[in-house]
Amino acid sequence: ERSDFIEGVTARLVEKRKPVWNPSKLEDISDDAIENFYFESSEKHHLNLLNIRSFENYPYSRFALPTEEEIRKVVTGETPDAGSVSMTQQEIVDFFLKDRKSKIGVREKVMEVLNRKTTQIDNHEGLKWINEH
Repeated sequence: ERSDFIEGVTARLVEKRKPVWNPSKLEDISDDAIENFYFESSEKHHLNLLNIRSFENYPYSRFALPTEEEIRKVVTGETPDAGSVSMTQQEIVDFFLKDRKSKIGVREKVMEVLNRKTTQIDNHEGLKWINEH
């Protein structure tokens, strides 16, 4: 049986004629036929994934701008590479610039998050993350 796609392409583009659809009207297709064709699940159509890796921790994030969560972890000392000592705003920006190889937009993104989500520690030697509830 010839598919409607092949009929449509052949008729319109190759033979320059009006397609002969089967069935000729949408009303001739039952709801059951549509459900079976598009929504019926069977093992023969099962997709085997190449891996089961979760992308909650996206493996290529080093190519993207830092997330708010990544910035928070640096501010709070939860990122081992950044150290646990309180960092200034400039030190945090420099950390992400180095980490992201000076990717365009990193400075602006980090500054925006720091301005919105942190406050200066009294001695001006670091930042404190503001928790919103």
